Amino acid sequence: MGNVNRTYKVNFRLPEGKEKSFLVQNVNTYAFRNPVGLMNNIDSVTEHIRSKKPGKLALHFHHTADRKTYLA
Repeated sequence: MGNVNRTYKVNFRLPEGKEKSFLVQNVNTYAFRNPVGLMNNIDSVTEHIRSKKPGKLALHFHHTADRKTYLA
């Protein structure tokens, strides 16, 4: 998946049987020179969308323990 970044879909089953999936990306730092700013911007925009349209399907980040949207 993906043309610019390396994108992976991770599927797994929870102990109670529910299936979950996540998308994980390796951001191309040649195309995106400021990946930290990129991730913060995407997080801000999607958070705004969710606050204005509760219940609307929107991208959701699972943050790290220190509230980052990325691993360096």
